[in-house]
Amino acid sequence: MQVSVETISRLERKATVTVPSDALEERIEERLRGAAGDLKLPGFRPGRVPLAEVRRRFGATIRKEAVAELTQSSFAEAIERERIALAGQATVDAVEASPGSDLRYTAFFEVLPEVELADLATLTVRQPATQIEEADIDATVLALREQQAEWHSTDAPVARKHRVRVHFTVTVDGDVVDQDDDVDFVVGEEESKMHEAVVGATIGETREFPLTWRRPVREGADDEPAEVAERPEPEQGIAWGESTAADDAPNLQDAVGKVTVSAVEEASLPEVDDEFMDRFDIEPGEDRPAKFRASVRERMELELAAATRMAVRREVRNALAKAHTFELPKAMVLAEYQAEVGRLAKVVDKVPDELRRVYVALAEQNVRIQLVMREIIARETIRVDDERVRARIEEVANSYEEAAEVRRFLYGDEAQLRRIEETILEEQVLDLIVERANTLVVPMPYRDLAAGKALPPLHPRNVADADGQDALGAEADAEPPPAPSAPPKEAADALPSDDKPAASGRRLLRRLLRRS
Repeated sequence: MQVSVETISRLERKATVTVPSDALEERIEERLRGAAGDLKLPGFRPGRVPLAEVRRRFGATIRKEAVAELTQSSFAEAIERERIALAGQATVDAVEASPGSDLRYTAFFEVLPEVELADLATLTVRQPATQIEEADIDATVLALREQQAEWHSTDAPVARKHRVRVHFTVTVDGDVVDQDDDVDFVVGEEESKMHEAVVGATIGETREFPLTWRRPVREGADDEPAEVAERPEPEQGIAWGESTAADDAPNLQDAVGKVTVSAVEEASLPEVDDEFMDRFDIEPGEDRPAKFRASVRERMELELAAATRMAVRREVRNALAKAHTFELPKAMVLAEYQAEVGRLAKVVDKVPDELRRVYVALAEQNVRIQLVMREIIARETIRVDDERVRARIEEVANSYEEAAEVRRFLYGDEAQLRRIEETILEEQVLDLIVERANTLVVPMPYRDLAAGKALPPLHPRNVADADGQDALGAEADAEPPPAPSAPPKEAADALPSDDKPAASGRRLLRRLLRRS
């Protein structure tokens, strides 16, 4: 077999592969003999069909199958022999396989970029420092009571924590560009002009408020955006899929939102009595209220540990993405983009073009981090810690009543077990980075951390190093605006936490999720 590889661009390659004809003919004969042993044809005994008859009837089809099979296997052998780090699938073209001639084809593919790792000691990673206060427990108990609330209609003016039903429209120059009937929400659950507008309104009253409307750029294809399908060479300093202010300005229009209140309800909260605590399986006794609060604290501590892990994970991933710049394989970005949008499409009926651009940026960041972490794993020879895997399975299983059954399922399902192993391996890499990086401890209220909010910015007033001492580095002088809070539901969790295109994407996604 002969292989020649041509460099088309930094990551794109063209391989020309030639396989001797005798190898192809041998593969065809093997398939013919195999078919002859399996065929059942009228007039012939099972497994006794002559090769000539098999060739006459099925020769063309078997030849095509043999060419495809040999093309695939020879390309895999060529990639291994040439020590090529393939990024995504190859596109095979110009296959020549005439009888008596060598099998010859060309394949176009991308290779993985060379990743020059930054010195991990130069990275800055913030870690949240959070304590569960009695006021936090009070707030959690209140939230539990609100979950068990009974709603009753009221004629009172709308106030915070009232549940309302509204009809809203958005008009631009007098034309309705968006509308929805029977939208339900609890006032104050999120910060928005609509929530502000309804406060004080009565049933039947209409309120107006100003909006900035982003005109749809185009009706996007369902499988991939134009930015991914035909990626131009990016200009220096402009991320692929990111719009500049000049590009975006024509798409922004002044609009008027109108909201009409059709129903108002107020909540009646249950008391923390025996009936209420029965719902949480608290053992009876004089110290039952104390046991209930202890149970609440225990659950909050578990949530705090998980939220802290997620916050540190976001911090490390952002630090890695900012510290490494290299060209990304289009195939990997496209695959990651399609996976992200596919998950979002399960939650919302239609993915707007605005969110598609946000998810292009997200896909690029994810691919960049994957490649950097892959290089760290190889460089540091990190192997998955089996003890941590077992501990994580126990943690997950023990959160269910049927722990033994869940445990058996996790160990018996290869996909689930592999997913847990990948999570643990990533955590091991994150631990290594945190150990070597410049770690800054940032005080953060429990409610903000548990809600998944971004860590506050680096600032002399709220930053300390890992030993609790003041840590006033160069970054402490910069105080960027806080990132917007995360949108509801898991579909929004993946949006970049400090990316400007993501801010408008979060606002749009919150509205879509509320309406879905």
